[in-house]
Amino acid sequence: CLGTFVPCILGCQLASAMNESCCVPNMLHGGLMGMRIKGRMQYNIGGTICNDWCTTNFCGVCVLCQLARELRSKGAM
Repeated sequence: CLGTFVPCILGCQLASAMNESCCVPNMLHGGLMGMRIKGRMQYNIGGTICNDWCTTNFCGVCVLCQLARELRSKGAM
């Protein structure tokens, strides 16, 4: 998975698929959390903001891989 070795590239691919700037997941504090929340809302995926915060802060690479998997399964990436 790109998320393990070059997460910045996977972050850019996700941002592009979600019509966001590549800066969002890679440079903006909280950007990845925002993308996770947007993805959950857009594709009706369950979860909470508290869960999003914890997951994003403690395992950002996991969030990237999970979000990429979800977008691929929905045909958005």
